[in-house]
Amino acid sequence: MNEQKPCTAWADKLALKEEDLTPAERVALQAHLATCTECIAGSADYHFLITHLRNRPKPFMRALPRLSQQDLSQLADHTTVQHDCVVENGQTQRGRSNTLPFLYPNVSSKRVWSQGLNTIAAALLVAVLVGSFVLLLTHIRQGKIGTPPPTAVPTHVAPGGSTAHLAFDVSSNGLVTMNADGSDQLLLTHGLRVIASPVWSSNGNRLVFSAYRVDMYGVHGEGDIYVMNADGSGLANLTNDPASDQFPSWSPDGTKIVFVSDRTGRQEIYRVNADGSSLTRLTTTTGSGPAWAPDGKRIAFVSNRDGNPEIYVMNADGSGQRRLTYNTAEDEAPAWSPDGRKIAFDSNRDGNPEIYVMNADGSGQRRLTQFTQEARFPAWTPDGKQLVFSEGRKGSFNEISSRSSQDGNPEIWVVNVGGTGLMELTHNKAYDIDPVWSPDGTKIAFASNREGTFQIYVMNTDGSHQTRLTNSAVDARFPAWQP
Repeated sequence: MNEQKPCTAWADKLALKEEDLTPAERVALQAHLATCTECIAGSADYHFLITHLRNRPKPFMRALPRLSQQDLSQLADHTTVQHDCVVENGQTQRGRSNTLPFLYPNVSSKRVWSQGLNTIAAALLVAVLVGSFVLLLTHIRQGKIGTPPPTAVPTHVAPGGSTAHLAFDVSSNGLVTMNADGSDQLLLTHGLRVIASPVWSSNGNRLVFSAYRVDMYGVHGEGDIYVMNADGSGLANLTNDPASDQFPSWSPDGTKIVFVSDRTGRQEIYRVNADGSSLTRLTTTTGSGPAWAPDGKRIAFVSNRDGNPEIYVMNADGSGQRRLTYNTAEDEAPAWSPDGRKIAFDSNRDGNPEIYVMNADGSGQRRLTQFTQEARFPAWTPDGKQLVFSEGRKGSFNEISSRSSQDGNPEIWVVNVGGTGLMELTHNKAYDIDPVWSPDGTKIAFASNREGTFQIYVMNTDGSHQTRLTNSAVDARFPAWQP
């Protein structure tokens, strides 16, 4: 076959490498080269292109040059209308082509173009599906879309129904809610590993918590702050930062959230609106354990800016930071009384951690317990008259994961604010931890590993009727009562 000059209208479009073509361009080029006599005879490079387009299609290769919609339309007209390119059973009006039967034996150019359009449609459909999946996966990993519907989990129902609700963390499985009698347990989160206690908004409509993202590729990030509605809908990642964002706490009016982050290289306290806007750093010289005052105007927190952990207080906007405790020991876990007039905390200033209370301005610091072991993490009754806490042998709070069965492991106690009425509510060789009062003050929820893994239990405030509520194969901890 004598070499001829290729189609001048397409010379600049056809001299391309395979990887420079989009799926649409490859199909159009196949159809054109297979039917145009001038191009078939034009150059050996075109034969090379045809062979590679046929034998090694790569539908998702990155393309550099692009055929416009107008170019594709013109190419369709050129292939199917131009008399020089019309082929019937492989025979052109200028002579039979040896290349056309090699690609599409016994096929007319119109059928070739129809097949090309079908291939284009299939390639576009695959591209849309793959793109949608990638976008969906990205949004899930970033917490920009809601979780699947809540999933029922095995229940261990206590006698007597209740309309009160509890939220708790089930180890690596996620966040679960249930009724106060253990019924209607629902797994609200999917693809998230909750780090610590979930916190309810004051109206009981939403939850905030810290969690890692988990998917088929593993665990992602160091922890972000998430919010969701009480039924599991409306999941949103508020921070989406590679740093560790943990220990969130709602403002009393539900409009803001404070949390701890190490994004500067050390732990500091940040505040963010409940919709994720207006992120503000409140401390600049370390801060942790933030706790809102009931009036929402102040935040108590812990800082070691002066050499050791001490209790501080600041205004809700971060101004007016003031130190409340002064000693060389460790003062931690501040908790406001319901009326905002006192702050309970634990301190080892007298040798081992004990429960203390002070006025909100730092005056009147008093020790309430006198153990030879550790008393930690006080929580107030709704009426502000008592505190519940865990007490155990020295070091036991750092050994929870060891499942030790030695006597002296943490137990649940209560004490009056004046230091009287100290009473042990649980007594066994397991760990009884994470105690929290019900909003009506009649029950205490807690976690215990007395039957193997940690499970959620509930009891009366005098320690009677201790009842297991959960039946999880993994640890269930950090119960939180819905207001």
